[in-house]
Amino acid sequence: MRRRVLLAAGVMVTVLLLTAVIASAPPSAAISGTPADKPAKGDTWKYNITYYCEGVIAGIGNVTTNVAGTVDIKAGVNETEEYHCYNYTTTMEITSSIVNANMTQIMHTYYSMDGSVTAMHVHVETKTPTDTGITEAWLHFNDTWKMFDFPLEEGKTWSKNLSAYIIEWIWYSDGTNVTYDWNNATPINYTFTGEVINVTEVNTGAGTFECWLVNLTNPEAFVSSYSLMWYSPEVKNVVYRENYAGGELVDTWNLTSYSVSYPTQEMIQTLTLLTLWSMQQQQQQTNVMIMVGVGVAVVVVVAGVAVYYLRRW
Repeated sequence: MRRRVLLAAGVMVTVLLLTAVIASAPPSAAISGTPADKPAKGDTWKYNITYYCEGVIAGIGNVTTNVAGTVDIKAGVNETEEYHCYNYTTTMEITSSIVNANMTQIMHTYYSMDGSVTAMHVHVETKTPTDTGITEAWLHFNDTWKMFDFPLEEGKTWSKNLSAYIIEWIWYSDGTNVTYDWNNATPINYTFTGEVINVTEVNTGAGTFECWLVNLTNPEAFVSSYSLMWYSPEVKNVVYRENYAGGELVDTWNLTSYSVSYPTQEMIQTLTLLTLWSMQQQQQQTNVMIMVGVGVAVVVVVAGVAVYYLRRW
């Protein structure tokens, strides 16, 4: 009886683990309001980006974002707070057809373990036929904030009042230098808001995805702006994006390819295999015990018959 209870419990555990594996897989039919999984080192997304000026294409380029790993950083006002963060590294290569310039931008966005933005670091190099500009800048905030406040659901809103500090160094080939540090940094105050519009499908260079359409207002502090973002839990990121400033379309991001992993799912699958292996071993032991029991029973029966006949003699 005890073995039957243990076997039934093992079956229940396996069923629950298999259910968890299915639940943690990327959603296809019913879209999830939570990310498909935690970020993983090596997750990569590639986009085509198009810039506009008064409705005319002003530049094109490519963007690659990847999770470089985790790192400990100091952030906040005067960099007094310490965070353990995911380092999202974005490399952007842009060619402008209007001003005959090429720009390379490398941006590191540091997300804490709960998905909050803690700080950003930007390196920008702009080249024209006559000049070169280099910018190294840290963007710090008086508090952490979330771009997406999971779990998402239609009509959900969130808001955050922020002060941003730019600690930067700018260099030009003509010898001009501009520096900002904590002694002369002036905070830029703005309100960051998000709203989930609905669930919709969007076509991208990487395929068609069912997404949460999210409107983010004032993600950039220097001008009244907003961004429409199509977020896919399956991809673990935004698959399409439109940025607006002053009511005009500034640029679009279109996903062309991606590569992501699901470590939580892999862990559950491993646990499932271990559980099945353990159950198999228990079953084999049970079979051996049953065989031994049957053998003992046969011996007892044979011995009983022998004793019976011997007594008759």
